[in-house]
Amino acid sequence: MLNDLDTPQFRQELQRRLARCTDRLKHEHDADKIEITLFLALFLMPETRKIVGGKKPLPLGVCGLVTTIYEDSFDQAMAEIPEARDIIGDTLYDLWCARHSKEDMAVIHAAVEQIDAFEELAIRVEGDPALTRAWQRQESYLIEELQTYMGREGLSIEPGFFTPEEATLPLAMMQRRYWNKPWSPSRYSMMLAMMNMVRCVLETVDEIVSPERMTQISQGLKTVGQMCLKADNERLRALVPNIQAAIQHLQSETRPSQNRVITTLYLMSLLLAIDEESLSPRWRRFFERTQKSRLMRRFTRAAGLSTDS
Repeated sequence: MLNDLDTPQFRQELQRRLARCTDRLKHEHDADKIEITLFLALFLMPETRKIVGGKKPLPLGVCGLVTTIYEDSFDQAMAEIPEARDIIGDTLYDLWCARHSKEDMAVIHAAVEQIDAFEELAIRVEGDPALTRAWQRQESYLIEELQTYMGREGLSIEPGFFTPEEATLPLAMMQRRYWNKPWSPSRYSMMLAMMNMVRCVLETVDEIVSPERMTQISQGLKTVGQMCLKADNERLRALVPNIQAAIQHLQSETRPSQNRVITTLYLMSLLLAIDEESLSPRWRRFFERTQKSRLMRRFTRAAGLSTDS
């Protein structure tokens, strides 16, 4: 982008502004800053390319002043242009969020330290634009961190998010649709069986998670958030921002099966509900092979779980 913006007119404008800055600094008698502006002005001159033995001017991308101005302008665009998020795409958006990670997390942790009840956090987020931006930028990271913790340690709540009967519905669907039919390719191809199992899980999530259920899950997570806030365990207390991010993510306008928080909670319930001793030989072989499957690893990783759980 800086190469696209790099025109003689653009460099002349930078030089003009640097000259004004230098004049202003002369009155302030700040020798260090004057030295920097004079160096940058030299950097932007066309003659500089001869000094370094090149045929083209030094690229703007190696000038810290220019990259800083560009990054500040990028931040302003993200704040003021509604369609900016769609324009830049996921990759650049993730890089932008990562660049602000340290400052955003400092703002988030400071807000957590100032509350006595978990529900106060949502009120603070809604009333503070800087805090809102920080949470939006770090939402994906916070949810991913929560998924990793849940996959490793679990997340206790009573009553549970899904009953054992609900959690094992995909197994019954898989049996009914595919394995009970002698001609089904899923009986003979483990890859097809795994793909169809994923479909059964996602279809079940869409069927059983209604808007009312989403509200119940959100309330359940608020209970977990309050528990973490008051916990003596520092690791649990550190999860408060992650729980709030999960609650906010539940409000996204996507199908339940596309919601990372919902799929994580459901897969946790499914893994906990499986009774290995009561499984048929076919199901035992399936889960043994699943642990070694790249397909299932990608699916469970996307939900924050491990196939070894």
